[in-house]
Amino acid sequence: MTPEPLDTIDMTRPEAARLVGLQLESTALSTVDRMRASLAITDRASLEQVTEDRATVYALIKRAEEFFKPLKALAHQLHANLCARETEILAPLRAVDREQADAIRMFHAAEERARRAREAELAEAQRVEDEARAAAAAAEYERSGEHATAAAVLAEAIAAPPPVVVLPDPNRDLVSFTRRWKWKYAGGPADVTKTPPEIMRRTLAIVPEEFKTLDEKKVGAFARSMKSSGRIPGIEIYPVDEPNR
Repeated sequence: MTPEPLDTIDMTRPEAARLVGLQLESTALSTVDRMRASLAITDRASLEQVTEDRATVYALIKRAEEFFKPLKALAHQLHANLCARETEILAPLRAVDREQADAIRMFHAAEERARRAREAELAEAQRVEDEARAAAAAAEYERSGEHATAAAVLAEAIAAPPPVVVLPDPNRDLVSFTRRWKWKYAGGPADVTKTPPEIMRRTLAIVPEEFKTLDEKKVGAFARSMKSSGRIPGIEIYPVDEPNR
């Protein structure tokens, strides 16, 4: 029986593959029904019959395998070619997407450093202003002879928690971030595969026994689950803010 060529199969309907080999299926099912009716072996003659039937079944099995073999090979080659073509198209897109994400992350990190520095400046200015106000109030109480009140005002100013200033992120409406936790050898590069041998040797000398073979998948899973609370001697667990698309 000649297999149907691949171009006769409707590629837009994957379920159409179930209609391939209908004649072969009919022959196989009728053979199965006929031979199941004579499965009882009671003597040598019936044994010979079942043995012969098995040869017939095996021939049909080989026939079915040979029928589908070229079709599956063509389908496999088509799949492989489609995957390769997809990779060719996606590779430059994914590369530039990664470059864009890196650029956004670097800009965001610089903006965050500047914003934190500004927040610290404003908080310090607020602290100085609050202390000056308290000192002026205490001096006024001292002049009025209310020494206990003056001392209380100063003590309250000293015990007060430092002011906290939080500035809004001006770019929050443009991009959001998802924090992902990764790891690297302490003192080594972010790309673990490029870790210098001396750093790896130093880490392996102090890393706990449970991480001794340095199962990178295990370390990665630990970093993702424990996040900032994760601690492994010789390993640095750090966050990377990935911009959402």
